[in-house]
Amino acid sequence: AVMDPECREPSIRGAFPVNSISWFDAIEFTRKLTAFWHKNLPENLPAAGRNLAYARLPTESEGEYAARGGARVSEAEFRSKRFPMEGDISDYAWNNSSGSANGKPRPIGLRNPNPVGLYDILGLSEEFVLEPFRANNVGRPHGQAGGIVTRGGSVFDEPQDLRTAM
Repeated sequence: AVMDPECREPSIRGAFPVNSISWFDAIEFTRKLTAFWHKNLPENLPAAGRNLAYARLPTESEGEYAARGGARVSEAEFRSKRFPMEGDISDYAWNNSSGSANGKPRPIGLRNPNPVGLYDILGLSEEFVLEPFRANNVGRPHGQAGGIVTRGGSVFDEPQDLRTAM
């Protein structure tokens, strides 16, 4: 609805994550969503003086904080590879196993949320962050500086490999 000026009829396609887009497409989405909000819902937006809120991708730190459970988890839980879960990883994340997505896209929001109420933080579809990749962590396999950072893994990842810092 945000990207298509004709605002087509709702369909099952809208229940699936948007994949195979560029980082620039994601930035364009946030720009258009902001324009829609400012035009149609300005009274519902937080403001700082005359400046209204706007949409943007999260920074890597913001995304990691939200994915791990933020202030709703203990310090020990926050430092874990995954947010606290009751049950199996497949209760929270679509992944590449026969009991889950088996590498095929699935509708959003059908698994359990993380502690702050966010769905599909792990698995399903990788999520962009705002800033580019920087080689700043010793001992971690590095990509090309200036490359794109995504988080959370996808339906192509094995359940044991899914973690918030993926």
